[in-house]
Amino acid sequence: MCSYPGMCYKCGEKVFGEGSGCTAMEHVYHISCFTCHICHKELRGKPFYAKDGKPFCEDDYLNTLEKCCVCGGRILDRILRATGKPYHPNC
Repeated sequence: MCSYPGMCYKCGEKVFGEGSGCTAMEHVYHISCFTCHICHKELRGKPFYAKDGKPFCEDDYLNTLEKCCVCGGRILDRILRATGKPYHPNC
């Protein structure tokens, strides 16, 4: 019996057999197909972030975030914009 019946969201091939697939972001993937959109590292069992419907490893996700124009730090929460530039609210 299939543990993860269906088609792989990434490659479109059948996923069947215990341990051959995983479910993430409401889709079924082959384990080898569930990878970071940027660096292609396998993500099964690791923290990942979804952005624009694509999975990212933590490092690559952090690199997608905007940086504050004052301190240069990545903006993880709220963004304050002034004259089109991003800022931390406390900066």
